[in-house]
Amino acid sequence: MLAGRYQRLGRIGQGGMGVVWRAYDAELEREVAIKELRVPEQVTEQERRVWYARMQREARAAARLRHPGIVTVYDLVMGEDGRPWIVMELIHGQSLEHLLSEQEALPERQIAAIGLAMLEALSAAHAHRIVHRDVKPANVLLEGDRIVLTDFGIAAVEGDATLTRPGTVLGTPAYMSPEQIAGRAVTPAADLWSLAATLYAAVEGRPPFTAPTHGALFIAIATQDPAPPECGGPLAQVLNGLLRKDPANRLSVAQIHDLLTTVTGSSSKPDAQARPAEQQPATRTDTLSYTVDLTLVQGPVPSPDDKGLSRLTRAVEDLPKQEAVAIYRRLAEADPDRHRPNLAQSLHNLGHTLYQLDRFAEVASARQEAVAIYRQLAEADPDRYRPNLAESLSHFSHTLYRLDRFAEELPVEQEAVAIYRQLAEADPDRYRPDLAQLLSNLGNTLKRLHHHAEAAPVEQEAIAIYRQLGRS
Repeated sequence: MLAGRYQRLGRIGQGGMGVVWRAYDAELEREVAIKELRVPEQVTEQERRVWYARMQREARAAARLRHPGIVTVYDLVMGEDGRPWIVMELIHGQSLEHLLSEQEALPERQIAAIGLAMLEALSAAHAHRIVHRDVKPANVLLEGDRIVLTDFGIAAVEGDATLTRPGTVLGTPAYMSPEQIAGRAVTPAADLWSLAATLYAAVEGRPPFTAPTHGALFIAIATQDPAPPECGGPLAQVLNGLLRKDPANRLSVAQIHDLLTTVTGSSSKPDAQARPAEQQPATRTDTLSYTVDLTLVQGPVPSPDDKGLSRLTRAVEDLPKQEAVAIYRRLAEADPDRHRPNLAQSLHNLGHTLYQLDRFAEVASARQEAVAIYRQLAEADPDRYRPNLAESLSHFSHTLYRLDRFAEELPVEQEAVAIYRQLAEADPDRYRPDLAQLLSNLGNTLKRLHHHAEAAPVEQEAIAIYRQLGRS
């Protein structure tokens, strides 16, 4: 057990400076991620100290940042062999790299939404005079409603003594800026280049420059222009405007923001007209308030036959989230058996978008309606839809937590726990981690409501599952 409190449960992945593990914090009774530094055996003792110092600098750099789009650092501890370990929040999701390996290219609106979230996270880091220097799909994590930037392992922190020799090149070659590969001064503009290279990969399914060797790749980045992206309009303007050799000629943050916002069709700033967080439970009528205008102006939507259904689904996925909800709502009224699952998913997507805008009262409305639909679906086909219901309940409870509506959060979490317990009995390897996390959340909610006697056995059950996971 690391530092007397962190028990490793399983390996999550490997980064540029080591291995990341899922772990259990026995003192605070929660899951965390811990990053283990692995230094090549052939390095000298002096080089080993540089590696240790660099990891400690990563912890300092990330710990200075408080932003929902940046992974939170909890602690820095030393192992028995003197190696530093970083303790961070555990992100329950996949990387953008993994998503692209499955889908190759993403819809433009999704790419723009990811770009806006990354831009906000990088702007927060740059405001603290921290340059990430290794922005790439592998370092962008997707967790439900969050898009999180991680791995500040080679971040340049103004005011820190340099830990690299002159001319040393750090970063992932395919996503590095021309100034990085040339060993010149690295500024926030380098992160913006890497942001564009990451978004380019999401558009094209590959980075803007590829070559068989690092040397050839460096030459291409320094001397060639990338192939024009397949996308057009504002998203292409962002990519072309940032993948410029001279940092001084790249787009500003404000220009990037405006162009990406044009693609997503909404402002990243909270809506001044957003409804306040009401203390009464949200209803379907609340959700209708931001979609009914769309149903009035478009006329009836005929229910497609099976041949046209996939084409309609693809077309609706490219629409703004509110419009997709409006269309699927009308389709579900005409043919509920066929279109209620699509309506539930579109409500989930809308909730995700509203969450990024901090419009939590409206998120609650969308998610509560999604829960109601998945509950009906699960009653008719439990094997297929119980996992969706459990996940939807989990998202809804988290939204209620953000609104400080703890009394309403409690029964939602209790229902989610009951379903995850059933799922874990049937498929323990897949669902026990989710059950443990929900039990931990439920215990915290009970304590916030001063139900300490009820919280104790819930937390004990969570701890027992975490221990089983640690032994498996």
